[in-house]
Amino acid sequence: MKVTFNWFETGSLDHERKAGEELGYTVENTTVEGRRALQMRRPNDPLSCGVSAGAATTGIFGWWVQYTTGGADPCEAAATLARLTLNLSS
Repeated sequence: MKVTFNWFETGSLDHERKAGEELGYTVENTTVEGRRALQMRRPNDPLSCGVSAGAATTGIFGWWVQYTTGGADPCEAAATLARLTLNLSS
C-alpha cells in the first residue's frame, strides 16, 4: 500500500478538479465532515483513489491511497484519512 498526503496553502478545489480532469481522472463531488470535497480515480486503476477537501484554515489537502495487490476500497480509506485530518485540526 502507498499513501500520499498533500497540502496546498493557496490551493482550491476548483483548480484540483481541473488538474484531475486534465489528467483524465474520474472526478466526483463528495463531502468530508460537511465540507465540500472531491474524490478522484485514475482511469483503469481500481486500486487507487484520492480525496481532497478544504483545509481547516486555508487551502486544500488531500490523501491518495494506492493498493499494490488489492485490499479494501481505496476511496473509503482516503476519505477516512481526510476525516481524521479535519478532526485533528479542529
